[in-house]
Amino acid sequence: MTMIRSGDPRRTLLAALRPFAERDTRHLLEADQHTPMTAFVARTREAVGVLTMPAAALVVVIEGTKEVLWGAERRTYRPGEAIALAAGSHVDVVNVPDETTGVYRALCVTFPRDLVIEAARLWPSLSDARAEPGTAVALDAALGSAIVHAGEALAGQAGASRRVVEHR
Repeated sequence: MTMIRSGDPRRTLLAALRPFAERDTRHLLEADQHTPMTAFVARTREAVGVLTMPAAALVVVIEGTKEVLWGAERRTYRPGEAIALAAGSHVDVVNVPDETTGVYRALCVTFPRDLVIEAARLWPSLSDARAEPGTAVALDAALGSAIVHAGEALAGQAGASRRVVEHR
């Protein structure tokens, strides 16, 4: 099990997340298989026109850059940066491989509607917080560890119950 400590640099965090983005698994998302964690891997620049998010999601850029466009707004995200996207968000996305390695990698963690509803019920103070398209999220050691633990649980590496996997 990989542990991320608060004193570790961003490089260590990205190294811990990278095993979950070794191969492109977006076909699972596109096939509507409701996978909670999807890897996007590209070796050429790709422009995705009007992407509609079927569920709330957190996207973590691991390698390369991601440009998110909505309306007149444009933001560029680099390795170690995360983006929150609300369910139903309409955005244009450009994924650009890293100039040195020639690879773009990102993880997309989706949150099922029932899980979002349960979280709003349990923490009503957060229920008014709606992420605008492209909202940056601080990817600190705690969030990085949560994503790593979730990835390990989803990959069957943690020996956790289904409820623990959902919680992670």
